[in-house]
Amino acid sequence: MKNRVTPIACLPYRQVAPRLVLLMMLAMLGAMIPQAQVLAQTLNINVVDPQGNPIAGGFRWLVEEDATRDVDFTPAQPGRDLSLSFHTSYMPVADKGDEGAPSVALDDTKRYFVSVLPKSGYQMGGAPVQRGQTSVTVTVNPSPIPTAQISIFVFNDNHPINNAPDLPQETGLGGFTILLAEAGGGYGQSGGAVTQDAFGNPIGTEYDAAGNVVSMGTGIITTGPDGVVLIKNLAPGKYGIQAVPPAGSEWQQTSTIEGTKTIDAWVKANEPSYFQEFGPPGHHVFIGFVQPTNDTTVLDGSATITGEVVNLHMSRPPDYAFYNGHALPNCWVGLNELPAAGGQGIYAAPCNADSTFAIPNVPPGDYQLVVWDAYLDVIFATHNVHVPAGQATVALQEVPVFNWFSRLESTVFFDSDGDGVRDPDELGMDNQLVNLRFRDGGIYQQFGTDHMGSVPFDEVFPFFNWLVAEVDFTRFKATGATIVVDAGGAIDPNDPLTYGGKLNPQFQSESEAYSRTETGQVLTQAIQGFLGQTSVIEWGKQVYAVGENGGISGIVQYATTRAEDDPRLAAADNWEPGIPRVQVNLYQDSNNDQEIDSIDGNLTVELADVDNWPFGWRPDPENPDNQTAKGPEDVDHDNDGIFDMGDAIQV
Repeated sequence: MKNRVTPIACLPYRQVAPRLVLLMMLAMLGAMIPQAQVLAQTLNINVVDPQGNPIAGGFRWLVEEDATRDVDFTPAQPGRDLSLSFHTSYMPVADKGDEGAPSVALDDTKRYFVSVLPKSGYQMGGAPVQRGQTSVTVTVNPSPIPTAQISIFVFNDNHPINNAPDLPQETGLGGFTILLAEAGGGYGQSGGAVTQDAFGNPIGTEYDAAGNVVSMGTGIITTGPDGVVLIKNLAPGKYGIQAVPPAGSEWQQTSTIEGTKTIDAWVKANEPSYFQEFGPPGHHVFIGFVQPTNDTTVLDGSATITGEVVNLHMSRPPDYAFYNGHALPNCWVGLNELPAAGGQGIYAAPCNADSTFAIPNVPPGDYQLVVWDAYLDVIFATHNVHVPAGQATVALQEVPVFNWFSRLESTVFFDSDGDGVRDPDELGMDNQLVNLRFRDGGIYQQFGTDHMGSVPFDEVFPFFNWLVAEVDFTRFKATGATIVVDAGGAIDPNDPLTYGGKLNPQFQSESEAYSRTETGQVLTQAIQGFLGQTSVIEWGKQVYAVGENGGISGIVQYATTRAEDDPRLAAADNWEPGIPRVQVNLYQDSNNDQEIDSIDGNLTVELADVDNWPFGWRPDPENPDNQTAKGPEDVDHDNDGIFDMGDAIQV
């Protein structure tokens, strides 16, 4: 008779053989135990209210190592200082506890961060801990917390066209619908549309001083005749705001904060009805729009200004030279009078399909050319233009503009010969999922391929840290991937590896070529990019052979939220990070009775030992000399000092 062991996670991916089911267990025993270290610093944790009084009701505390780059004003060093290193993503847990033991032994050579969660009556809080610090005080606010509000101004950006409100010349636009989204706790995430206030009533609900409903709102937000709307009674947090013009009005947005039509707003408890950061107070969010414009009262001359909007292609540091790149699609151009002549916008129109433009009937004089695009991916650009008397055409040739984002062109193709390289006759595959993940496993962007097998990630924010590109492999087998990295600098449009003049391929030393191909089950690639640069990944796939499968692949998530009633159906939300350094064990269940098989025949289930980070106790078949002795963070079920697989078939 077998002993029953309930698996923490059962993730059968494919049936590997008839009547064979695999059970996967997370070996998390000891996973939160800190690695062996010299603990020379005792930290006392104090939790107080805003008046400095110790809180009642108790609290829980968590201490994590602060692994972010320290600010050090000595000469920068790679790997230590942020100027020469990427951000870190994983903050190891040092210890946890509650008010019964509000102290912890720490390494006095490291920095830490303390998080506090009161058991009742107060909001959570936190505080940094410097090297050698022996006491920390965390101030928490009492519940209930006051609500927040967001002031929004939608305006006609025509005096001049410049991505900013110029008062009093530029007037508000009424009747625009405001879309409010909850930001989901991180960049690139969304908690969905917000239609209710902090009290669960539709947005727009009015209350008296006692909190009673005076009038019920509709949840629909529109700007007033002055272009202003104030959204009240919101929970504090980060929100995304979009303004949608009335149907058929042809208004084109000009304003963005960091690319895209969504404008972010960070509002705190008791947020005032205005925002003040630098200079005079104003609205939390302002969004400008223009309509196609051709002011014939000014444009009554005979000259035409022509040009083509192209990407401004950066070089890699330490080279700071800029080069013209590919034509930018969906661009718009405008023409402003200079301030001395009144400063108003006299022309606005989309570019032609090939990103060229022509502004006709321009009189002699000096003007300001402005450039943006329909999706607001390019940084709003201005160029001074002089139109000489008697000149019929002012040909600007290529007009380079900065992009807010880097790009990843991702393609999935049917790899007939299985070599990971796309040949001319190998077609793209549609409906293949490609993800961009943060390093903690959270999904940043996710798309399926189109009928050409392509997913152009056109808006990849330059985080200055690594992202992970991932291809789906549930229906088709991964055969490999070919990668071309943008080295920045000048582009040779005749080189096929520039992919239509979008990039300058970087030489890959390991392949001694300007591309790199990895073969086999290649599912992920680490990527990072700079403004205006493009990299390419071409993922190869084939049909699984009879009896073949892709194995099991997954992510261990920190399940902070469970939206599903049945936990077996739970899926990771995109704000739930992955947990690194967790050992995963695979066991066999040949008769599908949800019990681990005793593969050594002794009828007793034996779990695998646990090699917690820092790893090395578990033997590495490829590097047998790297094995280390069992550490205090490891788990040895039979206390024999030897790492045992038990009944696991893979660890």
